[in-house]
Amino acid sequence: MRTENSHYPPFWIIACGYTGAYIANLLQQQGRKLVAVGRNPVVLTPLSRKGIPVLQVDLEDATALLNQPIQGADICYLAPPSPSGETDSCIHACLNKSLLAQNRPRRIVYISTTGVYGDMQGGWVDEQTPTHPSNERSQRRLEAEHYVQTLCNELGIEWVILRVSGIYGPGRWPLDRLKQGMKVIREAEAPWSNRIHVQDLARVCIRAMDHSPSGEIYNVSDGQPSTMSDYYKKVAEAFSLPSPEEIPLNEAENFYSPMMMSFLCESKRINNKKMKTMLEMDLSFPTLESALKSVSGATQN
Repeated sequence: MRTENSHYPPFWIIACGYTGAYIANLLQQQGRKLVAVGRNPVVLTPLSRKGIPVLQVDLEDATALLNQPIQGADICYLAPPSPSGETDSCIHACLNKSLLAQNRPRRIVYISTTGVYGDMQGGWVDEQTPTHPSNERSQRRLEAEHYVQTLCNELGIEWVILRVSGIYGPGRWPLDRLKQGMKVIREAEAPWSNRIHVQDLARVCIRAMDHSPSGEIYNVSDGQPSTMSDYYKKVAEAFSLPSPEEIPLNEAENFYSPMMMSFLCESKRINNKKMKTMLEMDLSFPTLESALKSVSGATQN
């Protein structure tokens, strides 16, 4: 286990967006070498102004990383899956076999989703639970997991997979939707959902890179499942907004997008014991209430 920052390999954050920016800021505070890779200047420019090296590229350009010094580096891959198709074409292009065979990183941490488990009808899920994705988006995530494992095993690269639940935190509070009068499913019918605060997720990504044995899969969640309805109501209360109106589940299609409906079709509770014990994670925000306590009465800019 490495203990001195000067001994850590460079940390490359691929698809540096909302979560990646938190990772980048933590690494800079620790005095770590890092590179933030992405295509959104809204995210990359503020990081660059802080002195963090950035690389603005199209991740589906198979040559984007060809001449970059990733030999022996650590790669945290955060890109969402391609919007269509049976496979995630983005990860196949960005982390293609011929590229990595020439310029092998030390380890890849792939950020996946708890959606790969599909609908568990409210049951508890751990890392031994069989995967059964119920939508094409999660199917592409699972395919990308298999791609990373096969690729890394063939090339002798270490790998870790993080199956992440819903990400929340500053800048992600659903205040506009609440102000516009969004409706929620009545509590008795609302499916179970799971979440993790972005600051804790960033810490988990770094811990998994630095301290996990290779070849491990972790569920990333605060371990305190509730419902999306409960989430919206508690956020509304914390920000002094009217509590959203509740509707029966059979009316949801009249108000929700297809993406939101796909979440409502899945109900599960995520067990995070492996993450907390193997990665020795003491969460800063172990509950939604602990996160909202710090912003209670605040207003979104």
